Amino acid sequence: MGSLLRVEADREFMLDLRRPLPSLRPPTGVTIAPATPEQVLDVVQLRRREANDDRAVLYRDRLQRGQKCFVAAIDGEVVGCNWTCFGTEPDGSLVYELGSDEVLTADAYTSVAHRGRSIHAALLHAMLAWAQQAGYARAYTYRTLGNPAPLKALRLLNWQPTGGLRYIVLSSSWLYRCTGRRYELVFDVRRGPPVAPGPILRRLPAIDPAGIC
Repeated sequence: MGSLLRVEADREFMLDLRRPLPSLRPPTGVTIAPATPEQVLDVVQLRRREANDDRAVLYRDRLQRGQKCFVAAIDGEVVGCNWTCFGTEPDGSLVYELGSDEVLTADAYTSVAHRGRSIHAALLHAMLAWAQQAGYARAYTYRTLGNPAPLKALRLLNWQPTGGLRYIVLSSSWLYRCTGRRYELVFDVRRGPPVAPGPILRRLPAIDPAGIC
């Protein structure tokens, strides 16, 4: 039936890229590299198949804006991804406005069959090492409260919480059942760089895609 009211919040983390990164090797048999356009399509198909989550338009837009996707592969098969974003990156109800020396890591996904192998941590490490070598000074990321999956990787790589929440989202499955439309009330609680304020109320598609990190 679902709850009458759901509360969701994201906590923001920062990593100083001017400091050395911890050593971390990919899991045995896993290769990490920037994605080719064909591998980005593989990620789209993976998320459609496993999570009923179609991000084809979003990923195409990111590639056109110069954002960078990294993938994890086993014997040539893509089993995970993560994105490094620069400049301006829309994200739900907010827009990240990053400085010229800042990056955002976002939108991680690992195939269900390969979770628990630290693939997410390996992807993050490769992305951060790339950003460090490219001369970036700071990286930002976030974790949805109540989702413990990213915590291991964040701790391994010494991410530090910035002390604030990005936003709080209130939604109601009861309202969705009554109206056939899904609404979210978004309270932006993080002002100033690197987050710019976004709209207070947004209406989402009637189909609620699973968001699995």
